[in-house]
Amino acid sequence: MSDRIFGALMLLLAATYSWTARGFDPGFMSDPLGPSTFPYLLGAVLAVTAIYLLLRPDDSPHWPPAKIILKMILVIAVLLAYAGLLEWLGFIIATLLAVTVLGRQLGASIKTAVLTGIGVSLVVFGLFDILLELPLPSGLLGRIL
Repeated sequence: MSDRIFGALMLLLAATYSWTARGFDPGFMSDPLGPSTFPYLLGAVLAVTAIYLLLRPDDSPHWPPAKIILKMILVIAVLLAYAGLLEWLGFIIATLLAVTVLGRQLGASIKTAVLTGIGVSLVVFGLFDILLELPLPSGLLGRIL
């Protein structure tokens, strides 16, 4: 029964995700794919997977232990906070914090998690914002500098 509940929730998420993608503004560029292509594709894959779970659930499903469920909830909360704070904090700070917290969840030491967060945020920022000239939110650093 838990697979069917999870499948129904994922199908609802896929529908919401795809519906939200409809509102993405293509902007002034004439990109043949547009900004909503990837969300539509992701929504479709999620919907197909959810339908599979609805039609063919596990015969003997089991819920993970409470400790694992709490870790999953924390990961979801971190990702939601990341999405919500990205514009305000900026890409570098938000990514640094998210990668650090998620690294700790995966068992990294605080030093390793922070260094990984710094490296990931700076490398990805440099790749997209500087090299590819696809601007990422500067947030607090943009206001300070």
